[in-house]
Amino acid sequence: LDKAEPENLAGTKELDVQWLNAESVHAERNLTMHLKVTEGGSAASGARLTFRFARPNAAPFYTQAVTDSRGDAEIKIEVVEAGLPDASLLVQANFEGRTTTRKFVLRKAEQSQV
Repeated sequence: LDKAEPENLAGTKELDVQWLNAESVHAERNLTMHLKVTEGGSAASGARLTFRFARPNAAPFYTQAVTDSRGDAEIKIEVVEAGLPDASLLVQANFEGRTTTRKFVLRKAEQSQV
């Protein structure tokens, strides 16, 4: 097996996916996610994102997006909010031959009491 030398590993840039609007994603039966993909802290322009949205009693839904020059991408999925706690969302980012996968937890919004 080929093993990277420690000095080569130190120079490897990490690919990362951040969920920018995790606090406010659901409105009018739509789940809208704003994501940012970075490589070593810099925007990953042109990264391909593949989304797998799974929920009980339904086939998984797949969609794709490509990041803009700022490394940002947006997707919208039609959902029923009551089903979100049982749903899962996997996001895979591919950029210049590198891949990372993140699993995001979806929750029903808490109602604020005044």
